[in-house]
Parts: sequence; structure tokens; C-alpha cells
Amino acid sequence: MDNNNSENIDVKSNYTEKSVWLIKEFRWLFLGALFSTFAGKVYEIFLPLLIYRLTHSPEIMGWMRAVEFLPYVLLAIVMGVWIDRVDRKIWCQWMLGGQLICITISWLAVKYASQPLWFLFPCAFSMMALNFGYLNARMGLVREAVPLSQQGTASAAFSSLVSIFQAMGPALSGILLLFSDFSIIYLVIASLIFLSWYALNEFSMNVTDVKKVTRLADDIKTGLKILYVNSKLLKMSFSVSIFNMCMLMFIIQSLYFTQAVLSFSSARLGIMVSLSGIGGVLGSLVVGFIRKKFGLGCAFISGVVFQIFSYLILLVDKSGLIFYMAFFLSGFFETIVGVSVYTWRQESTQKEHLGKVMGITGTIFKVASPFGLVASGYIMGYVGINGLLWLCCGLHLILSFYLIVNKDIKQAR
Repeated sequence: MDNNNSENIDVKSNYTEKSVWLIKEFRWLFLGALFSTFAGKVYEIFLPLLIYRLTHSPEIMGWMRAVEFLPYVLLAIVMGVWIDRVDRKIWCQWMLGGQLICITISWLAVKYASQPLWFLFPCAFSMMALNFGYLNARMGLVREAVPLSQQGTASAAFSSLVSIFQAMGPALSGILLLFSDFSIIYLVIASLIFLSWYALNEFSMNVTDVKKVTRLADDIKTGLKILYVNSKLLKMSFSVSIFNMCMLMFIIQSLYFTQAVLSFSSARLGIMVSLSGIGGVLGSLVVGFIRKKFGLGCAFISGVVFQIFSYLILLVDKSGLIFYMAFFLSGFFETIVGVSVYTWRQESTQKEHLGKVMGITGTIFKVASPFGLVASGYIMGYVGINGLLWLCCGLHLILSFYLIVNKDIKQAR
């Protein structure tokens, strides 16, 4: 582990022997995350389905998902630096309040506007920007509330939430899509966001750190230097960028293909994406064992390498059953990769610099995704899903070879 890790053990001694679930502050954060994650997953799966119903265009679906990831490229670094300067709890509440406004505007657009896309695109951009601001600040609160030795457990707990609601959220969306008035889903999302805001309102923790106000550019330089020194996290971050791009291209165009070619119903789509969530739950359960047995670096590398099978099996057969299997495998390996990199970031970064590092790595994680998502729609239009799958396989083979021969990441324990 990096040398600066020794400076990270600054958690209050009265927490060191507690189970993470016995820490009241963590429980409130987890409860708030429960509601916000549920809302996010319903929104994430519902929006492309709504866009498909409105446009029947794979290109527009790709553009919509690309717009959602632009905040990571344009705003994440600045937001990360700013979060290190403010009260993270209040910041989280403002982010959730902003999401409520976006959901209300989207609901009104779907309900009453003749051209709802003019409203849905900027709202999708704003929702993702606000969500990043919330997640960044929340992870900073977790770093304050949870001992360093239990950051891995905390990261796995939050990742399992994402997977559980990825399993449940699409099923709920599938049920709600049976209604002729799609806008009701926005009301459900708004209610869940409000519950998240209320749970966060109950969080209380005294933070004694004095936040020094320095120039924004200086803070960004500091974050870049910290990340450069932490070579393992830097290499993991760029690997995740390629991993995310391939996975998102695969997911968004699979949603299009299964509807347009295989004529999947909303219920079958819900089952398919729910299986991805179930795979994610299993991944969050085994990643701790893999880390103890082989190390965190090996867990990360194995998740990236074996993800390729999610794409290869669809080159053999494109039946509904194989799509189910591919989504299950994708969710399983995605969670292993995610928990590994998030845990390493939490453990190897000092809490006063966590916002900066999260902002920079958040940008790296997503920087390739908008370009891949836009390109995926045109790839589907010109060469079909086989061309897209071969592209994902080729990129994953190159990435896997790099990780296997790289000794630095393997040393992460």
C-alpha cells in the first residue's frame, strides 16, 4: 500500500472495535443511500425505455446516455475540489433538493409538453451532475464516520445496495410501464429522493477539521499530484474508464436490440436487467473473500478480465436466455471491479483530500463513456450488434493483457 496510507489512520479510537452496522452515523447514511439508490436505478432504467417509446431511435438513446455522463467530464473535478471546502451534509441535501426540481420539470414535460426531449436532455444532464455531487460528498461523510479498517466493508455495503436495486428497480419500472401514463414513475422517484433527504437530515456528526480556503487551481493541482503518486489508483482509474465505456455501450444497445429485434416486453426487460442486479449482489458478497485470498489488485484484475465473457457468449447466440446470462455476468464482474477500486480509493486517500481525488477519478472513470455511447448508436446502425460486441471484446483483450502484465496493480492488497 502507498506510503501516505500510514497517515490515513486518523479515525477516533472509540470506533475501531465497532461493527460498521453499530455506528449510528453510518446507519443513517446507509438509509439515505437506500432511498437515493432505489430512485436512481428506477430513473436509470426508465429513461432509455421512455426515450425509446418517444423516438424508436438507437442514436437518440445513445445521445441521451452520453449527455448524462457529460457532467463527469465537465464538472466533476471542480465539484470535487469544492466539496472539500464545504459542509458535506448540507451539500448532500442541496444536491437532493436539486434532483427533486429536475424530476418535477421532467414530469411536467412528459405530461404536458409537445416536445418533451427539449426538457429531458438538460434535466438528464443536471440529474447526473447533482447525483455526482451527492455521491462525492456522501463518500466523504462515510470516510469521516467509518474507521479506515472498515472502509472495504462500507464500500461493499453501498455497492450491494446498487446491485439490489438494480435487480428490483427495473422490475418496478416494468410494472409501472404497463400504465399508459408513464409520468407516474417520476412521482415515485421524487418520493424516494425526498425520503433520502429526510434520512440525511437525521445524520449528525461533529467534524473538527478546519477547511483552509485556497485557490481552486491550487487544489486541483494538489489532487492531481496525490493521484499521480498513488500509481495503483491512477492505473485502476484509466482501466475503469475503458471498462465502463464498453459496459455502457453493451447495456444501452442491448436494451435497444432486445426491444427492436427480439420484441422483449417491459416485463422481460425488467427481468434481464434485474439479473444484472442479482449478479451484482453476488459479486459484492464474494469480493471480500477474493481480496483476502488473493489481494485487492487480483480481485480488480479478475473482474476486468472475465467481463469479456459477457460479450463473447452473445457472439455465439443472441437468444433471450443468453442475454439474461450476459447481463448476470456483467453485473457480477462490474461489482467486483467497482468495489475494488472504490475501496482502494477510500483506503489510500487522506480524508481532507478525498473530494479532490474523487472528482478527478470520477472524471477519468467516465471520460470515455459519452464518446462510446454516441458512437454505439451509429455502430448499431451501420454494422449491427455483432460489430459492437467485437469492438468491446477487442478493447477488453487489450486492457486485460495490460493488467495481467502490470505488476503494480497486483501488489495492491
